[in-house]
Amino acid sequence: PQTQCPNEITDYKIFAPKTDDKIRVIVYVKECISVEFLDIHTPTPGISLKLRNMTASFIYNEFTSNENRIPPKKRFENLYKTLDSIQKASHNAAILGDINIHIEDENDTATKTFRDWCQENNFRQIQQENTRKDSTLHIVMIRGVTTSCQFTTNEFKSDHSATVITIGKSLNSHKH
Repeated sequence: PQTQCPNEITDYKIFAPKTDDKIRVIVYVKECISVEFLDIHTPTPGISLKLRNMTASFIYNEFTSNENRIPPKKRFENLYKTLDSIQKASHNAAILGDINIHIEDENDTATKTFRDWCQENNFRQIQQENTRKDSTLHIVMIRGVTTSCQFTTNEFKSDHSATVITIGKSLNSHKH
């Protein structure tokens, strides 16, 4: 977590609220995109933005709090309270972030619970690549929108890959 404002990028707005004097989630949005900050109260750090036809939420399911490890039961309780609050905000939605669940592990109970939640709430997990070393800890879930995503190495002090998404456009060209 950072304690100072993140690097500025030309032509981008920065959303980086502090939680306990730390920045847990940073979102860059192109200046030309009209967004409204939504005040959705959730137990995990995050940012929710209202775009023209959808809501985009960015979350971090904390593994520690004040240097103390959060028990798994409490961590997952916080995560699902957050996901439930966000999914009620808009039918068309994207939820992105680090949920601290190894979603590549098909036998993990947390993974199964996460996949069940996605199915019950009509979200589709579109992120399949590893985002932290050999693990897939980040999610990119969508409902009701066309979205593409890519993962890049980043220039920030992090052991995670940056996520870049394009909403409302497809990277695939249609051939007839």
